[in-house]
Amino acid sequence: MINLKRQNRGKARTRFGILLKPLKPRYQKILLKNYIISKNSTDDRFINCLFAIEDASIKVSHLQRPFVNPETQEISTYANIKKSYKILDWKCAFCKCDIKCKVDNFKTNNFTCSKCYTYYVKDNNRVSQSVLDSMLAFTEHYKKLIKENQRKFLKYIRKNEKKHNVLRRV
Repeated sequence: MINLKRQNRGKARTRFGILLKPLKPRYQKILLKNYIISKNSTDDRFINCLFAIEDASIKVSHLQRPFVNPETQEISTYANIKKSYKILDWKCAFCKCDIKCKVDNFKTNNFTCSKCYTYYVKDNNRVSQSVLDSMLAFTEHYKKLIKENQRKFLKYIRKNEKKHNVLRRV
């Protein structure tokens, strides 16, 4: 809860008797732009609820902001790009056609195309050895990608660290 300070009119900027200076700018905008609040302005819990709603909308709104995908250079929402990082290109365990695999999904339908899934996997109680091999190969491939990204990141850090060490010695 936000501690609201109340003050009568004076030199300090107020709205509905609430001091604006100690509040965050987004809370100040809520008080300044909404005249409807004046009826319930004496109720601190009501105003804190409005502020909580504003905080919740900000936490969700960053997922909808436009963002440039560094790989494809397309503009999309941040949530869609975040989802696309979890999808990798892979081959079907049976027919070897191109499919998209989710990194966090280790079900059999993730490693087969829709045709092969309905024909080979759907009604079987056992998992085929080719699907298991595909799962293992996928995890090894993903581990390689992660290690490569870590190496690039560490190389970037070391490269920038050397520049800062040179500046410190001078």
